[in-house]
Amino acid sequence: MNLDYAYICENDSIERTYLYKKSKNLACYLRNRNIERVIIYGHKNQLMFISIVACIIGRIAYVICDTSISKARIDYIIKDSNANLVLCTENMVLDDIECISSIDMEFYSDKYYEKLDKCIENDIAYQIYTSGSTGYPKGIKISYNNINNFLNWFTNFKIISEIQPKIILNQALFSFDLSVLDIYYSLWNKSLLFCLNDNIMSNFNLLFCYIKKSNAEMAVFTPSFLELCLCDKSFNSTLLPNLKIMFLCGEVLKPFVAKKFMERFIDVHIINAYGPSEATCCVSAVEINEDMTKYNKLPIGDMNNCAVEVKIIDSNGVFINDLSCGEIVLSGKSVSKGYTNYDNKQFKLINNKIYYYTGDLGHIENGMIYFDGRIDNQIKYKGYRIELDEIENTIYKIRGVEQVQVCTKLNTSKDVIGLMAYVVCADKTIDEKYIYEELSRMLPKYSIPKSIVITNEIPLNSNRKRFIK
Repeated sequence: MNLDYAYICENDSIERTYLYKKSKNLACYLRNRNIERVIIYGHKNQLMFISIVACIIGRIAYVICDTSISKARIDYIIKDSNANLVLCTENMVLDDIECISSIDMEFYSDKYYEKLDKCIENDIAYQIYTSGSTGYPKGIKISYNNINNFLNWFTNFKIISEIQPKIILNQALFSFDLSVLDIYYSLWNKSLLFCLNDNIMSNFNLLFCYIKKSNAEMAVFTPSFLELCLCDKSFNSTLLPNLKIMFLCGEVLKPFVAKKFMERFIDVHIINAYGPSEATCCVSAVEINEDMTKYNKLPIGDMNNCAVEVKIIDSNGVFINDLSCGEIVLSGKSVSKGYTNYDNKQFKLINNKIYYYTGDLGHIENGMIYFDGRIDNQIKYKGYRIELDEIENTIYKIRGVEQVQVCTKLNTSKDVIGLMAYVVCADKTIDEKYIYEELSRMLPKYSIPKSIVITNEIPLNSNRKRFIK
């Protein structure tokens, strides 16, 4: 693999020198126009990567909107983020905001180049929008200071600092915060970022062909994607002979998945990480060994090596020092400034420190952090963070809907394998197809229930209570 390249995705690639030239030109163009915040729209193409780097160079706050996001949601994000401009790296028609197309971006030349000021650490680097219980997404503000702290922690993680992988295999969408690791580390380390797009990932044969082609030294996957890959016996060290690190984050890693990976990839380091978007990608990580896979749960971090201060609190807000389960709270330089135009009640001042209340349950045992579930209706599905309340509140916006209950479909291992919505309608002409079409205009594809049931009443469990999950 030619390491003169900074980025490869399917048939799209860009050399490092060309990347910085084009990015500087675009950055200067945007700065000359006093653009302070942009939306970057597209799906893992070359111009999207150039646009991200341009925003980093030019100190321009950016929000990434993938093509899987509905127009209505993008319209909301544009207004909520107060964006000045949309960089459309793929076709999209938007109202009431200026859009620069991919064709226009191709014509930027050296005439835009000028010296750019250095960033101020408290400046917002990017905003990432995640599921919100009100029915609207919430924008998380991440500063350069947050990113610097995350990078300092990640690059000094023992295995990463020793190996310094030069080819990074990316799975996550650029609008998903796990990709922050892939993008920023590859730029910091001058590594090649090899991306898997939707076209590749929707075809198993093509997927394995490109995984092999990547010749990756580090893969950054969600645990569910790794589990999917391991379903095929050809996913082994022959496919990725130079793989040294499998970095996993975004959801629970099951012991049997880790064990199966170890059997297929002998001597490859497997790292299990944890962290919400509000704390810049991830804040804790631990290398998983074979002994750990003998237990029901794997640790999500080592208390002696976290990017921030990690605490466990009980229901009364008191810090827990024993093995008891409580809410995970975070404080430190990776923790976000909060949400844009949204209730910041999850960010609380304690002893002159800002703590972010994650809503995740956990406990600490032998210096290791363990995840024990959620205190609310938030779930993880295919690595995505989804608020069931957001889906319900969105369905309530549809004309003629009276009652809604959204729940999860679980397999025998209690993993979420799908979403289901029960809907009671006053208008009896409304059918499942209409509900689905309306949701397609308002929600990302991954959070639309595949099973929608029009019913006369919401089903109850054996205790005559509505299903929660």
